[in-house]
Amino acid sequence: MSEKEYYTVQEVALIAGMTKQAIYKRLNTSLQPFTKIVDGKKHLHKDVFQKLGVNQSTSKASEKVNINDNVAETIASLNRMIDLLGDQLAAKDKQLAEKDKQLDQVNATLNQAIKNQGMAHYNEAVKQIEAPKIPWYKKFKKNP
Repeated sequence: MSEKEYYTVQEVALIAGMTKQAIYKRLNTSLQPFTKIVDGKKHLHKDVFQKLGVNQSTSKASEKVNINDNVAETIASLNRMIDLLGDQLAAKDKQLAEKDKQLDQVNATLNQAIKNQGMAHYNEAVKQIEAPKIPWYKKFKKNP
């Protein structure tokens, strides 16, 4: 990692493993001698790390380089996973479409069966209506 002369507050916070708020809090006290304003932004001299007790070679910034390498590998792996899941989703969509067709066929068959059964009941009812009515008293009389 190339060493610069001045670092932004964010860079110092990252390297020191602190929050930006903690650095800003100390700017007006213990870190003031290291402060310089460049283009309206506060920068800190590299000697601030000694004051903070931070060894730059073992800081979080050096860990960040390793993390960035791992991030690229992770992104590639996740993209492969996304492609695989997309293929699986397409296959499931195709299966669902096939099931929908089967359900439509079953519904059509069922509707036809209900219609046919309804017609059978209708025909039975018509036969009963059209059958000659026997008076009630003749139902008790025995036929010779």
